[in-house]
Amino acid sequence: MLTRHSFSERKLLSPVQSTPSISSFGETRLNEEEEFSALPLTSEYLAIMTQAEFDKAAEEVKKLKSPPSDQELLDLYSHFKQVTVGDVNTERPGMFDLKGKAKWDAWSKLKGMSKEDAIKVYIAKVNELKDKYGMQ
Repeated sequence: MLTRHSFSERKLLSPVQSTPSISSFGETRLNEEEEFSALPLTSEYLAIMTQAEFDKAAEEVKKLKSPPSDQELLDLYSHFKQVTVGDVNTERPGMFDLKGKAKWDAWSKLKGMSKEDAIKVYIAKVNELKDKYGMQ
């Protein structure tokens, strides 16, 4: 038997994997605790949470008390590019662009690294720098 549910009921029912309670009117409802604790940890949900952590780390790194070393900046840059663009997709800069070549080389070394792994490494590096330099 098909039961017609309101939009809000469908919203509550569809992503939840727990046994809902039955109200006195026979409608399926979840209390707030069940609603939040029963959300499945899908790969989509985890990707959204990881992206949010990455975005937060990208903002936090701008607020360090002292600037990171050149090597630390290269590590951050290369992982940031791997997350936001993927594998290097440009030609290597010319011989007079030393800074551009260093950045390209650092990024190129990450070829094949997944976005998820690059996010994890980037966040870990930002956390290390926060511990090392402190925040403003």
